[in-house]
Amino acid sequence: MKNWIIEFEEKHVLYSLLCFSGLSIGVTTWAINHLSNEISKDQMVTELTNLVFDSTDPKLTLENFPYHLSEKTKILLTSAGYVHLTQHQLYKHVKNLSPINRAILLCGPGEFYQQCLAKALANYFESKILFLDLNYLSTKMHDTYGCWVKRQILLEDRVSGLFGSLSTLSSMLYKNASTESKPDHTRTPWKCGRRFCFDEKLLLDSLYKVLVSISETGPVILYIKNLEEIFLRSRRLYSLFKKLFSKLSGPVLILGSRTYDSKHKRIKVDKRLTRLFPYNIELKPPKDVTSNRLWKDHIEDAKKKKQLQNSISYIVEVLAENDIDCDDLNSISYDDVMLLGNHISEIAASAIFYQLMVNKQPEYRNGKLIISAKSLCHMSSVFQEGESIAKDKNDTNESKKVAPDNAYEKIIRQELIPANKVEVSFSDIGALEDVKESLHDSIMLPLRRPDLFTHGGILKPCKGVLLFGPPGTGKTMLAKAIANEARASFINVSTSTITDMWFGTSEKNVRAVFSLAAKVAPTIIFVDEVDSLLGTRTTNEESVGRRIKNEFMTHWDGLLSKPDEKIIVLGATNLPFALDEAVIRRFHRRIMVGLPSAENRETILKTLLAKEKHEHIDFKELSAMTEGYSGSDLKNLCNAAAYRPIKELMEQEKEQAMKKRKKWAEVENSKDASDTIEEDHVIVLRPLNMEDLREAKNKVAPSYAAEGSNMKMLEQWNDMYGEGGSRKKKEQQLSYFI
Repeated sequence: MKNWIIEFEEKHVLYSLLCFSGLSIGVTTWAINHLSNEISKDQMVTELTNLVFDSTDPKLTLENFPYHLSEKTKILLTSAGYVHLTQHQLYKHVKNLSPINRAILLCGPGEFYQQCLAKALANYFESKILFLDLNYLSTKMHDTYGCWVKRQILLEDRVSGLFGSLSTLSSMLYKNASTESKPDHTRTPWKCGRRFCFDEKLLLDSLYKVLVSISETGPVILYIKNLEEIFLRSRRLYSLFKKLFSKLSGPVLILGSRTYDSKHKRIKVDKRLTRLFPYNIELKPPKDVTSNRLWKDHIEDAKKKKQLQNSISYIVEVLAENDIDCDDLNSISYDDVMLLGNHISEIAASAIFYQLMVNKQPEYRNGKLIISAKSLCHMSSVFQEGESIAKDKNDTNESKKVAPDNAYEKIIRQELIPANKVEVSFSDIGALEDVKESLHDSIMLPLRRPDLFTHGGILKPCKGVLLFGPPGTGKTMLAKAIANEARASFINVSTSTITDMWFGTSEKNVRAVFSLAAKVAPTIIFVDEVDSLLGTRTTNEESVGRRIKNEFMTHWDGLLSKPDEKIIVLGATNLPFALDEAVIRRFHRRIMVGLPSAENRETILKTLLAKEKHEHIDFKELSAMTEGYSGSDLKNLCNAAAYRPIKELMEQEKEQAMKKRKKWAEVENSKDASDTIEEDHVIVLRPLNMEDLREAKNKVAPSYAAEGSNMKMLEQWNDMYGEGGSRKKKEQQLSYFI
């Protein structure tokens, strides 16, 4: 009995895999027989009726439209809607006015925005709305009834459903468009071939029947998506829609969608469309730069949420058709869901095999095979890597301007500072000569002269350098100066750049950091406050943090690292004793940037005041006064001192203005017309002096306790792990909580 059950389960799993891979003979035979059946008018009417919705969303109204909407657009739409949806008997009086035409063309860069506007208009007039997307309808009817047409629907049409994403004009239309072109140049040739799995006349007859049926009980809006793709497909389809528009009567309003890239704003509307839609409403984004950016961000976020929702629904539907269930689909990231929607059959089949290899025995619930989101994510990453590798092999141009391969590298590229954009040099940093020399040997020399490190097996470029010490000592400025001097790209990595709420996305971001760094090499990956990202691993640590550290170290100096890559990880921290030991090992050079000595403070002060006008400043005395000050504290001190001459100048100008007003009053009251007012003397900003710095010293105190416990811990850690230390561990173990 037990063997029979195991055999049954294996056959069930095998059947699911065969269904995904298209090898099931029974399913194939059924499809062939089923495709031979013609779609009836009743079936078409049923499917079109299912596309009718009641727009009752209280958040989507014209009064409180969530996105930018001009008053002109609102008035034009409500005027046309009022005539055709509520007082359609008045149409005979305004039929020659194009803005009140029954068919209105909406033009704009966002398909999702236009659909939201149509729903808000339907909500305003308490009207039903029929979203007609022929690509979606053809795909659904193919899945439900079958047809002879080969299924070649793009992912956007496949998963977006009624609420698709942004669409662009065809390249042919863009090339043919011109502001002063002849009529023939603005026309797109009729497209040949048939893509829909139903007869076009059957569609139009059924659509007319549905619209008439709905309009008998109340108003209805017909929203047609992708007009140019539909109406310019064939002469027959165009002619059928033209007849439909002329036959329609009653409370029916037609809105057509025409989308284009925001960069191509001057593409003319094809004249064949203007015959069907005499009035064109241009949906323009706000002109203000800030409002325009917010408008685009809001539209993009809303579009992604709707795409995510529709993609998950599509994945669930495909899995359910094969008696497969997945509970935690909502934990998968947006990019993985999009990839799953495109390759669900291949990824799901591979994920089943992967899960069986891990768990050995299949898991069932209510007769359905259970597959985890983790298995789907794993195979999704494999598919994505395969696409990236294929793209890399086909790309023979290794220029630094090559665009990132995937979405994760695009996110990291925002943190990339090109080599020619870093404007800090070593001359801007006072003192720290010993630190500069160490950085030159460990970082700049291997990047500038890689040929010196190709001989033998011992001398290899340094993979990691750690700068540690009290805050405000110039660690971040040193990192920027290194990138500038070495002419290397600079990637600033932080915890917020890496971490993500979606399962598996954080590790992909880490991988993207190093893959992007390899493209723009030589590269310095700078991790400020590195202890927050690569701190000590503990038993009660969250799994996400542990996976991020493991992934980072693997790409940095592990199995996935390449010895010939010109990538250096530069870390900076105030708490080196909080770092994981494996991370410390990968920082080959650990350099302490401590508080400046008296001599270094003098050098820093001279550097800070080099471009300022000053006189009678005793830098040795000033250096002695500022014991315990960091480089940042010294900068704040000079900044506070520079305000004193400015305040004195403003007081002098105020006093001079009062004297001038008083003198004018005396002249007006004087009977002697010969009285004159002397011209004002020019008040000049005086140079900075020693007294200014003494006064500033009373206001600006050191920000770090030079004799505190944290400083002692830094010195002890430097003695054990830093350069020049004794490497002798103290009897008392270092503790972060001392």
